Amino acid sequence: MSLSLAYQTITWRDDLPAALLDIAAAGFRAFETFSFPPRAADTWQGYVDRLARAYAERPETYLETAWYRTPDGLATLAGRYGLVLSSMYCSGRFIDPALVDHELAAILTAARFVRAAGCRYLILGGGMNERGVYADSDYRRLVEMLHAIGRGCREIGLIACYHPHSGTMVETAAQLARFCDETDPSLIALAPDVAHLVRARADPAATLRRYADRVRYLHLKDIRDNEFVELGEGLIDLPAVVAALRDIGYTGWVVVELDDTTRTPLESAIISRRCLEERLGVNV
Repeated sequence: MSLSLAYQTITWRDDLPAALLDIAAAGFRAFETFSFPPRAADTWQGYVDRLARAYAERPETYLETAWYRTPDGLATLAGRYGLVLSSMYCSGRFIDPALVDHELAAILTAARFVRAAGCRYLILGGGMNERGVYADSDYRRLVEMLHAIGRGCREIGLIACYHPHSGTMVETAAQLARFCDETDPSLIALAPDVAHLVRARADPAATLRRYADRVRYLHLKDIRDNEFVELGEGLIDLPAVVAALRDIGYTGWVVVELDDTTRTPLESAIISRRCLEERLGVNV
C-alpha cells in the first residue's frame, strides 16, 4: 500500500537537528514538527502555560527555535538530511476570551510560514481550560475560533486539520461527533490520532470509516497500559487501521508519532518503520 509517511519530532523535544538526523537514519523521508516545540522538562500543563504566555507576549513571532528563522532556513536544514516537512503542529486553549486574538494572530503566522515552506496542511491541537469542564458556550467559542483559523488558512492556501487529543474538549467519540456536526467541513478537516482514539475508547478503524469525508491527515501510533509505544508493541489493531485507510481511499499524510520512549528515539523510529514494512505492508 502506498501512503505518504512522515515521523513526528516530539520524541526529541526541541532538539530538531538530532530529530532530523535520526528520522532520516530510520528510513523516513518527511517529518512533522511544532510551531512551538515542547522542552524536555515540560509537563503537559507546563507546556500549555508556556505556550499561552508566548501567544500573549509575542504573537507575531512566536515560532520558537534556535535552528531556523525562515521557511527557507527550515527547508535548508531539512534538505541536509534529505527530508521534507509534512506539516506543522499548533496548539492553543482556543476558548479563553483573553487569548483568542493572540492565538489567532500567532497561528496564522505559522500558517503563512508553513505555506511558504511548501506545505499544504496545518495541524491544530487543543481546546481546553484548566478545569477540564466545558459548557455549551465553550464549544461555541471553540467552533468560532477554529472557523476563523480555517478561513485564514483557506486564504493562505492551506488545509486546517483539527487533531482530537486526550485532555481536550474533543476526546471521546461523542465529543468528536458533536465537533463534526458543529464545524464546517470546508474550513476544518480532521487529523485523528489512532492511539488517542483508543485511549478515549473509540474504535480507530470505525472512526476513519465514519468520517472518511473529513479525514485529511493522520497520526499513527500504538498504546499499551495507557502509555504510547512503538508501532506493533501495543494493543491497537494496526492492520485494521491500514485496511480502513485502503477502503476509504486515503492518500494523505500518515505521521508516525511517539511522545516518549524508554529506548533511544532512533531505536524507536526503526522499530516503527519495520512494523510498517514487515507487518503492515506499507513502504516507507
